[in-house]
Amino acid sequence: MAVVEPFLDSQRITRMITTQRALILAIVLFLVALGLSGVRGEFWNEASQIATLPWGQLMLFDLYVGFAIFSLLIFRVEKRGLRRFLWTLSLFVLGNIVALVFLLVHLPSVQFQRTSKERS
Repeated sequence: MAVVEPFLDSQRITRMITTQRALILAIVLFLVALGLSGVRGEFWNEASQIATLPWGQLMLFDLYVGFAIFSLLIFRVEKRGLRRFLWTLSLFVLGNIVALVFLLVHLPSVQFQRTSKERS
């Protein structure tokens, strides 16, 4: 098992800025895709069709399992019960855009670490 140690301050800051930029880009792309889908499709009609198809049901199951797993992270990071509830509820209602915003907001509290293999 590799030994884990915290990054030096400059390395941690560089990784955090890179991750923040990636999250912001992902949020922008998500919003663009959401906007295009809203203009080109009919959500309620198409969603009801997807829910009747076997692969559509599997995709929805996978999506909500992912939400449940991400909720574990929310419960790990958020200390207040009301905030935990609101983040989790928002995730299940609005989707992965909430996960991206959550990560962006809580990124400074995440410890970026590297293994001894990465130092070599």
